[in-house]
Parts: sequence; structure tokens; C-alpha cells
Amino acid sequence: MSRLTSEERDIFEEFLFTAVTVQRRVDQDLFEENSLSLSEYTALRRLSEVDEGRLRMTELAAATGLSVSRISRMVRLMEQRGLVSREPVPGDRRGWSAVLSITGRTRLHQTERSYAASVRRNLLDHFDHGQLRALSALMATIEWKPSA
Repeated sequence: MSRLTSEERDIFEEFLFTAVTVQRRVDQDLFEENSLSLSEYTALRRLSEVDEGRLRMTELAAATGLSVSRISRMVRLMEQRGLVSREPVPGDRRGWSAVLSITGRTRLHQTERSYAASVRRNLLDHFDHGQLRALSALMATIEWKPSA
């Protein structure tokens, strides 16, 4: 394999810097305004999108892009705050599910406007509609596969 060209390296580094900066700013906004991290918000949203608000820890980790160990720690902390409960998976002695609580669903709804405003301010408002469609099309060309 050859090295990256300086242009390729610059493109990658700019992309990475932008993605990390947007994520950090949205995370900071959510925490300051709602005492909820972006990862917690994403977990609550993913749980709200499925039947019974219930996902196995492995499924929730995959749905949020977090590791199973990180999602397990985060869910335990969210459980202490009443946002979710953890329940054993029937028939699986080692499996656990995260279940969205009424408090968690309420917190999710209370946070949605703040989340939308932050995403718009930190990303979407910097582009016109055509640029956003082009950006979406570009990102969709990357085929994500689980690591082997």
C-alpha cells in the first residue's frame, strides 16, 4: 500500500476534525441544557424506536456505535437516574436488556428541541439544501460492515 497523498491526508483530517467537533459541541449543548450526554440521548432514542422500548445490550451497542462494555456502564448509570431499567433476557442467563422507562421517554421528548437546535446550529445551518443532499449521498456510498 502506498502512503496517502497530502491532499488525501488533508481531506481525511478535515473530515475527522469536523465530525469530532460537531459531535463534541452537540454533546456539550445537550449536557449543559438537559444534563444528558449525546450518547445517552442516542440510546434513549434508539430504545424509543423499537417495540416495547427494549433492546439487548449487544443490540443497543450496535445501534449507538458504542462498545458493549461502554453501553453496559452507561445503561447502569442511566438506570440509577430512572431513565431505563435493566432486565434479564428470558432463557439467556448472561443476557440483559435495556428497557426505556416512562421517565426516560419523558426526558427524551424534553430534549428533542434542544438536540434539533444544536444539530442545526453546529452542522445543518452551514449548508444549503443541495449541499446537504450531496453530503448525504456521499456518506451513503460508504458501506459499513461489522469488523470480522
